This record gives sequence, structure tokens and C-alpha cells, in this order.
Amino acid sequence: MLQSPRAVVHQWRKATVTDKTKIYSLITLGFLLGMTLFVLRGGMMTGGDSAALDEAANSPMVRAQAMSAPLTKEQDDLSKMVWLDAQAAKGKVGSVNSLDTQMTLVTFWATWCRPCQREWPSMLRLANILGKDKLRIVSISEDENNAVIEDFFRGIEMPEWGSIPDPDLALILRDPNTTESEMMKTRYGTRQLPETYLIIDGRIRYKFVNERDWTHWEMRNFFERLGHARR
Repeated sequence: MLQSPRAVVHQWRKATVTDKTKIYSLITLGFLLGMTLFVLRGGMMTGGDSAALDEAANSPMVRAQAMSAPLTKEQDDLSKMVWLDAQAAKGKVGSVNSLDTQMTLVTFWATWCRPCQREWPSMLRLANILGKDKLRIVSISEDENNAVIEDFFRGIEMPEWGSIPDPDLALILRDPNTTESEMMKTRYGTRQLPETYLIIDGRIRYKFVNERDWTHWEMRNFFERLGHARR
């Protein structure tokens, strides 16, 4: 039978100090148990997110090689790269880490590389879908001049990105170095084209060797899992 609030208050006043101490101890114990369960549950959720991310990274259409290397000063520096005039007119950035975004794809490519040609439209669509706050592309070409790069993008022109992608979507840069040891791709350890690196919080987190369909549902799931893991 439920007691009235007045009766409960009356009994509390009649309780001894020892009884009240026991009650306080039980309340404190209950609070600590609740907090422990909350922390453990949070840890299990984080572990679950991590397992789901690993599974997504290893799926057949993603095949992302996990890494955890800090971006070096040499890898971060874009000051010596050649810009397309159309993008340079909107303002240059000097480094990868200066981009105001959660994730950055740094991709090495060339217009004569067939796999590179095939993956560009899907990569641009992914960046367009996620938006510049979540993902931006830094592409570094080893072509000999800007003209061939501009011709390539005119050939894949779409309403989403126009004839030359907006720099908020993708920076289209060219490495002027022709000596292999001095090229930016060598600083990253790239041996073939295309190769792409996912930068998060100033660290290289994943590497993608060869082309990808960046809008495949498995790839979309991978980036969604990345978002959950960062919360």
C-alpha cells in the first residue's frame, strides 16, 4: 500500500541517524552503479562502432588500408604546387591542414592514367554529397602542364561541379617537380597512380591503392561509420 507524502516525511523525521546513514549509503551506491553501467555501455558502443568501422574499411569495394601516421611538414606543405588559374583567383591555401573540413582526401593522379580518369566523377560526387564541412579533396597531378588538366575536367563537366571544380569541393594542383625523389607523391610513399590518402585531425588514417567507386554503397557506409566514430 502506498503511503502519503506526509506519512513518508513523518517516518523520515523519526528515523535514527544510523537509519538515515544507511539510506544515504544505498542512494550513493545506486548512483555509482548507474554511472558504472553508463560508462560501460558507452565503452561497448565505442567498441561496436570501432568494429563496424573496421568491417566497413575491409569491405570489397572499400579496401582501405588503416594507418595512423601524423602528417609531416613536408606532406602538409602545398606552397610549391602549381594552381589552376580559375581556382587560384578564389584564393590559395598553403597547407592540407589549413582546410576547414573534417576529412581530406589527398589523391595523386595524372590525366594519362586510365584508372584515375574513371574514378574522378565518383570522387567529386562523394565530396559534393558530403559537403565541404565534412570532406574536401586535394588532388596533385604529375602532368606536365595545366592545359591538359583543364581539358580533362571539361571532358567530365557536370552540373554539380561545372567545367572546373570549385576549390571548396576539390583543389586541383600540379606538382612541378619531375625528379622522383623530390615529388610530393614520394613524400607520401606513393608508388603507383592513383593513390589516395584520407587525412583526419592532422593524421593519415587510411590509404587507398588504385581506383575506387567512391559513391558505391559500401564506400558511403564507410564514411558514415567514420562519422559515427568521430562523435
